[in-house]
Amino acid sequence: MRVKLCLPLAVVSVLAVALSACGGSAPTVQRASFVIGADSLAGLPMSPGTSYLGASRYFERKGFRSSRRITRDGDCRLELKTIGFSADFWSFANRATPRKCTDFGGAFASGPRWHTANGLRVGASVAELHRLFPHALSGGPWNGSWWGPGVGVNGWYLGPKWPANNHAAHTILIAYVKDGRVFALGEEVSGH
Repeated sequence: MRVKLCLPLAVVSVLAVALSACGGSAPTVQRASFVIGADSLAGLPMSPGTSYLGASRYFERKGFRSSRRITRDGDCRLELKTIGFSADFWSFANRATPRKCTDFGGAFASGPRWHTANGLRVGASVAELHRLFPHALSGGPWNGSWWGPGVGVNGWYLGPKWPANNHAAHTILIAYVKDGRVFALGEEVSGH
């Protein structure tokens, strides 16, 4: 009697393990949330010196296919449409190629799964932005469609625009607000 009961349970257990192994990491990766910070994107450390190839390889290892295009300014844009993300990398060469796009210019995350480490999410209200970042500094309205935000969007710097007494190039976290909600989160290179 005991053997008859244990055998079906063992078969069900083996099938459950096999099915979860076959389903693997793809469904988990696709449903994950992503943290954007002043110096990181979904776990990838970011700095002005982060290259297109480095970022592209990082996201491919995480299971995301990226597309690349050359912007109107001749730089490389990494796009991950499935998670609502794009990043620009500057090339100081005459002709931009993935190998020559060696300097991070900025990132734009508009997908609903993006959030800051302290919980500010794409789609949050302006009140939530100010509750989580009480010292946020308004960058004012964006006047063009540059590379992400578009017209009618206000940028809010979520960290200090300049590190203490230093104008060296660094990344800064930004919230883009439209119609009273966080439309997107981003990183921008500031300084020189």
